Amino acid sequence: MQYKRLTPDAITADFLCGFERHQEVKKCWRKIQGERTLQPIAFTENWDAEELRKISLRLKQAAASGAVFAAFPDSSSHPAAFAAVDGEPIGSRGQYLVLHELYTDARYRSQGLGTELFRLACSYARERGIEKLYISAHSSEESQRFYRRQGCIDAEEIDPHLYELEPCDCHLEIRTDSYGISGANQKF
Repeated sequence: MQYKRLTPDAITADFLCGFERHQEVKKCWRKIQGERTLQPIAFTENWDAEELRKISLRLKQAAASGAVFAAFPDSSSHPAAFAAVDGEPIGSRGQYLVLHELYTDARYRSQGLGTELFRLACSYARERGIEKLYISAHSSEESQRFYRRQGCIDAEEIDPHLYELEPCDCHLEIRTDSYGISGANQKF
């Protein structure tokens, strides 16, 4: 697998052509009377060709203003996983960069791609002098398990705009100075 930071020119409208975004969700976390509980909320999430084009264009914009990282199988020009980090800090002290996208193609899950892309995102933020990543993460049991394994905790500050966009998401953060330092010798 090859990991790359992408330039806007490297991301075309068909960049995600063939990307298999398939997730069967059985349970999601919800706050009920101030307590987070796992609820039986079931649905299947799939992206069609139009959604893949829209996300590709968002990634192109993210690469221009922040950073986009992708994992590529050795012989492919289409990613097996990707992550996008905003370039503009948020928070009361400008302490956060937002991790807007982190997805792994269903055929490549459980191979460590998401973990490596998360490490690259943290390294990028840390090198910019940013204290934390902010993640408005899907509330599914699987997504939360991934982020909690990375060491994410509930965000100290909830971004009102991101909360309004996705009120059921779990708003998380992680300190960039304590994540993935052992392998973070690569500069972005």
